[in-house]
Amino acid sequence: MATSRHVRDGQTRPALNRRQENFIAEYLVDFNASRAARAAGYTGRNAGYRLLRDERIRKRIERVQAKRRADARVRADRVIAELAGIAFSDIRDFAEFDDKGVRLKPSHAIGADAARAIAEIRSHPGAEGPRIVVKLHDKRQALVALARHLGLFSQGGGGVKALLQSLAGMAPEALEELADELERMNGDDGGGAS
Repeated sequence: MATSRHVRDGQTRPALNRRQENFIAEYLVDFNASRAARAAGYTGRNAGYRLLRDERIRKRIERVQAKRRADARVRADRVIAELAGIAFSDIRDFAEFDDKGVRLKPSHAIGADAARAIAEIRSHPGAEGPRIVVKLHDKRQALVALARHLGLFSQGGGGVKALLQSLAGMAPEALEELADELERMNGDDGGGAS
């Protein structure tokens, strides 16, 4: 049995025991107190309800949930960063091109943000040397996912166009075409009242 004690209303109470800890772990699986109580070895009607009324158990559940929310936030931020890296990638980050041809940049010259957008790199033998193929993740799909996450479709399309103009540096014609396509993909005809 744990030796740590908690003070409540001037009385000391023992720390949570193993069955209570098991109840908490089981409860956090599906938030079903009756099932969690049975799985932790409790019997009797309303055992789960009684356990949830224990302030120490409630506080422990709240702490675990808060930690999970914080951990999930980190993961959500990482997903957004990955989507943004793909959505706002620029071919000039990977290759140089002019009237003499296209040259892939060396790997050490490609930044981490640009590298996020690369889905695959392949080398094929060719008569004039190896032929390098760089495949990028779908930029439009990443833009749609990012715009939905940021709630830009609910702004009548204006938010999509402003975001793309400022962050992607696209030509106005390309921007208009992409914004129209994003709105069509979202089912918004952009028409408003007729």
